[in-house]
Formats: sequence, structure tokens, C-alpha cells
Amino acid sequence: MRLQSLNCPNCGSPLRTENDTQICDSCGSVFKIDYDDSDVAYEQVRIKQAQYQNSQNQQQSRGVSKARIIAIVVVVVVAVFSMTVMMSIARFLSAARNANYTSSTRATTTERTTAPTETTVSPYLLISASDITADSEFVDNAIASVKSCVNADRKNDTVIEYRNGFTNWNMTGDAEIYACYLLTSEKENRLCFLVKITYAKDGEEDVTKEVYDCLYLKNITVGTDGKIASNYAVRSDRGDGADDWTWMAALDSDQLYRSAILGKSGFSRETVALPGLEQVASDASDAGDFNETPADGDIEDTADGGNNKSEGDPDTGAAEG
Repeated sequence: MRLQSLNCPNCGSPLRTENDTQICDSCGSVFKIDYDDSDVAYEQVRIKQAQYQNSQNQQQSRGVSKARIIAIVVVVVVAVFSMTVMMSIARFLSAARNANYTSSTRATTTERTTAPTETTVSPYLLISASDITADSEFVDNAIASVKSCVNADRKNDTVIEYRNGFTNWNMTGDAEIYACYLLTSEKENRLCFLVKITYAKDGEEDVTKEVYDCLYLKNITVGTDGKIASNYAVRSDRGDGADDWTWMAALDSDQLYRSAILGKSGFSRETVALPGLEQVASDASDAGDFNETPADGDIEDTADGGNNKSEGDPDTGAAEG
């Protein structure tokens, strides 16, 4: 191989190689490269070296790729194994906790099962007639509430009775409480007041008529200090046989007693001897106390307190005179 100058021999400017020629951009001279046999052999050797180097580079790249793949596989396998181990440990610990909780629950349940059961007595049974009479303040308020309820409902309400014509009746005087009873059961108790209401015929004040009603206070209790607790909400229960259309009351005191007092199934009964009251009947003359559990529908509340209604118009009540 001969070394040739890369500058133009004519003007000395640099030559530009293009394919197998050298071109001078300054003077426009063009020169051809003269290759001999040694140049050809060198070029062949150079090409083989380049091919070999390229092959080595490709093999090295493939080796790096395989190493990366192996590393990734190893990392994935280690991660999966670690997660499996951690999940197994977590399941083991959870099972141990559940076993301890189950054992503790069973022990607690056993203790509760074997523990003696305390029987609670209904507060509605923990009251007697003597508790009521001992609290004079409660008695006064209860009587005042009952009378106020009767007077408020009936004083200004004319009863219109139809018997071969219409007759107006007006309440005269105050309601008269003539008997008191305590009815007790597991579910409720009642302090019942039997009341007599007197009506006078309109225009003939000397013509009177007496009707009867049962008003009561529900669920009264006695405190540790002996005081009776009540909301003084007065309810009415005339029982069966009452005239609920015209008079809103019973027309016979004995029937009222039988229906509102004796006929209350599920209640124990006790006479409350309030001062100045003459009981219609005593417990000694009664057929006996009832102690069975009250059946559904046996206990009825009527909160009207004795509103009067006219026989001619039962939906709207009695007409006023």
C-alpha cells in the first residue's frame, strides 16, 4: 500500500473522498485512488475483523439479555416465595388468635350459664294499698285529677236522651268518688276510682239521674322514700254493659264494679281504704283474686275521660243545649 497525500497536488487544497475518487473543490481536479494487491488483501482482513467484532458484540448482547432475564426470574421467584411465607405466617397467627378467642368465649359462656339467674320483680307489683294511703299528698293529687277530668268533660256537655222525644240533662254538682281499688299485674297496674255523676233534667231540676264511671291512673310506682310516682294521666274504663252512646257511663254501679274491677283477668285486686269512701264491695265478698298472666286484649285504655255523645249522632258526640 502506498501512502498518498490527501491534498490536491495542483493547488494544495484538501481533497474530498467520494467513492473511489478524490475531488478538489478548489480547482476541480479529480484523482482516482490506486489500489494494489496488498490493499485488496488488507481490505479483506479489515472486513473479516469487522465481522468478527460484530459477532462478538452480538454474542455479548445476547449474554447480557440472558443474564437480565435470569435476574428478573430469580427476583420474581424470591418475591413469590416471600409472600407465600408471610401469608402462611399470617394465617397461622390468625388461627391462633381465633382459637384463643373461641376458648375465651366458651369459658365466658360457661361462666354465664353456670352463674345463678337473678329474678327481677316488676315494679308494678311492688306497690300495695298501704303504700297509697301512706302518701296523703299523692292521694289528694290523684283525687283532684280524677274530679277535674270528670268536671272538665261533663260540666259543659249536655246529654241528649231520646225516649219518646228528646230530653236534655245537665251535670249538677261535682263528681263523687265512692270507691277505690288497686289492680296489679306483671305488665301494669291501675289505681281505679269509681265515680258517681249526677245529672238534672233540663227545666226540672228536682228530676235527677245518677250514672257511674271508672277512672284510673296507670303504672304508679313507689320509691325508696315511700313516695308514689305518677304522671296523673286519667283514663276511663267502664267495661261491658255501659251506655257508651248517650251517657258515656254505666247506669248501674254494681255492673260497673263487676265489669271494671272484678272482670279484669290477670290482675290481683286490693281495696284502697281512702278516708270518707264507702266501698261498694269488699274483697271478702269478691269471688277471688285473679293472678294469671293478662291475655292480649284484656287490658283496654280509654283516654276520653267520659266525653258524652248523643244517641242521635254517635260520631260527633252530644249536642249542646
